[in-house]
Amino acid sequence: MQIEMNNREVIIQGEGILNLIPQRPPIVMVDSFFGIEKNHSYSGLTVTADNIFYETGKLQEAGIIEHIAQSAAARIGFLYTRQGEKVPLGFIGSVDKLKIYDLPKNGMKLFTEITVVQEVFDITLISAQVKVEDKLIAECRMKIFIKKRMKRKTNQQVAALTNRTTFRVRFSEIDSMQIVWHGEYVRYFEDGREAFGKQYGLDYMSIYREGYMVPIVDLTCQFKQSLSFGEEAIVETRYIACEAAKIKFEYIIYRATDQSIVATGSTIQVFLNLNKELELMNPPFYLEWKKKWNIL
Repeated sequence: MQIEMNNREVIIQGEGILNLIPQRPPIVMVDSFFGIEKNHSYSGLTVTADNIFYETGKLQEAGIIEHIAQSAAARIGFLYTRQGEKVPLGFIGSVDKLKIYDLPKNGMKLFTEITVVQEVFDITLISAQVKVEDKLIAECRMKIFIKKRMKRKTNQQVAALTNRTTFRVRFSEIDSMQIVWHGEYVRYFEDGREAFGKQYGLDYMSIYREGYMVPIVDLTCQFKQSLSFGEEAIVETRYIACEAAKIKFEYIIYRATDQSIVATGSTIQVFLNLNKELELMNPPFYLEWKKKWNIL
């Protein structure tokens, strides 16, 4: 049976919606899709009393937000299935300018228009209007992160994103046992990280000029041997690709004379904007950097 809403005929409904979105019952918040026109898409939902977000006789705010997010996901799913590709996962990055004017009751039919404001790589900024008949009941702007499957890289490609920096142990780095104090290895990792950044255009100042800071949130270090005053060593810094909004490195410190491994370690950095707020999505400049080095 064909359904019409706001003079639009449904093109996908019922079980067919599950081909457009990754969600599954009982958290399916779209039951009809009316198609796409340029940067606009249209979807619907009939409110029922058994909806997981239905309380005190009304569909709650969280349900409206989820409906908007799934309406945006349905648009993306429709585009991907039309091209014969697997539908990607999507995550809400932020919700802005949310206004709820009324909460719909059992039996009411939501009609939602999604307008794409901007798309940058895997980030989509949309605006949404939710109506019951011709009455606007909710609107907002939403930033959505699309999780795309990363291409596997060959060992040769991964190895290309590696920096090797030579250093000599200084007297100030020696402890009472006449070996390098364990805390200095963190400094050696930092030296390697800075050298990597200069070589590949991912240094601290370049990141800061883009409006971000990258504090370390995780650090590991495993000691294999010790270094002594005057010894020459090499810190090898390897970039580890990941889909999340993080920068990951692994480190190996070698003794220069025999190339034996002295220590290994890793760090994870996250992105903060200049207001020191955590960024959940890859900043646009970081996506461009990944594209430049064939990581995306």
